[in-house]
Amino acid sequence: MNMRNLSITLLLSAAIALPGAAQDLTGTWEISTQGGRGGPQSMTLVVIQDGQGFTGTLTRTIPSRGGRGGGRMESDVENGMIEDKNFSFQVTLNFQGNSFTQNFSGEINGSSIKGTIEGPRGQGRPFSGERTN
Repeated sequence: MNMRNLSITLLLSAAIALPGAAQDLTGTWEISTQGGRGGPQSMTLVVIQDGQGFTGTLTRTIPSRGGRGGGRMESDVENGMIEDKNFSFQVTLNFQGNSFTQNFSGEINGSSIKGTIEGPRGQGRPFSGERTN
């Protein structure tokens, strides 16, 4: 094999072996989903990305039930990971003395995201969002 063909082969091999660059999830995202009671629910996700990991907060407004509870709830983003276009994270919700974890997973495409929220019973519901800054 001549030197030119060897160089081309090595360059192609290196390009195939390199993973795709992770998308940048940093920013503020407005997320929409169907709430647990069937109504629409909106959330604000603030992300600070560091390499393939990220932290942040997820803020939502919880409706009151029977005149109790409700209000604005902020949760820390836990175990945030992004690889190529795929991301995942968890939040732990504390509500009226109970706590449970929700798992978010999805895909980023420029200034939009979409994915699934898995609850404590394994039920999943879709979400979508847009970057606001």
